[in-house]
Amino acid sequence: MLKGALIGFGKIAATTHIKVFDETVIKNRGTIVSIVEPHEMNRRKCNEEYPGIKFYKSSKELFENETLDFIVITAPPKYHAELIEEGIEQNVHILCEKPFAVSADEANLLKDKIENSGLVFMPCHQYKYSSLWKTFKNTIDNLRSGTKVLLHFNVLRKEADPGLSIFNNPWRTDLQQTSGGILADTGVHYFYLAAWMLGEPINVTAKLASLYHKNYSVEDTSVIILKFENGIAELTLTWAAHNRRNEARLYCKDLHLIYNGGTDLIKQENGNEEKTKVEDISNKKYFKASYSNLYSDFFDAINTNKNTRLNLNEAVTSIRLLNKCYQSAELNRTIRFSDE
Repeated sequence: MLKGALIGFGKIAATTHIKVFDETVIKNRGTIVSIVEPHEMNRRKCNEEYPGIKFYKSSKELFENETLDFIVITAPPKYHAELIEEGIEQNVHILCEKPFAVSADEANLLKDKIENSGLVFMPCHQYKYSSLWKTFKNTIDNLRSGTKVLLHFNVLRKEADPGLSIFNNPWRTDLQQTSGGILADTGVHYFYLAAWMLGEPINVTAKLASLYHKNYSVEDTSVIILKFENGIAELTLTWAAHNRRNEARLYCKDLHLIYNGGTDLIKQENGNEEKTKVEDISNKKYFKASYSNLYSDFFDAINTNKNTRLNLNEAVTSIRLLNKCYQSAELNRTIRFSDE
């Protein structure tokens, strides 16, 4: 059985990652034997909750005392690069929360180091395991050759996720601790989804705003237009909405797919309308299933020595798109994806 460690035990680690290892499909393949948590109070509290797991205050202390097969990086993004490099030095496979880097330059440097290491690296791009997004992807793939599509994604939230209350440190909204606001925190998911569905990016146009949360030092709202080889994706993301909701649309000459949140997906084609049930992707109870599939692929790659370069390239593309969006907003113009 593969032995691993979580590095950083904030909200996503405590509510999702550690819980995945209770799933039958995962618990017989891998186990978390140790956790790194620098915050002393949280470390003591979690040590009581998980007495069978060893807790350390630093990754240095972890690697001095443990022999591991893999690490899962769930610390805030500003620490990802140094932890990835440390994982490579320790010759362990790496699963890393998004965004795996905070800039395109950092992403490119990490890409070279990861490829040269021969280790398995996978970003937490778990949205691709959702049956809803698989349906969007399969629908596009089955269109007539040359068909261009228009994708709309609306991501509505009331506020940024504050994280665990014990930290009293909402790093997502502090520009000193993150690379941006909702675009950096959530937009990355929709960058890799859009590229997965529509192919190579061509250009980016972005507008950012602070509509409501004036105490945030980052944007709470972003409107993005991404042009790809097979169509256009428009993303609206906000932390200034009335409630939590996700919506999506796919438009082309042949058909429409309409997701208005909830559990209904509507397909309009040839004058007919078909409604099918899907998971409510705004409901966090579905997160664990997506992560379970992600971990299953991660362990498969480790056990079969599978090349995960596609996953790495996808992660780099998402960071480049993120950087291009911020450049576009700052310069108030469209930016070509190929421009350095």
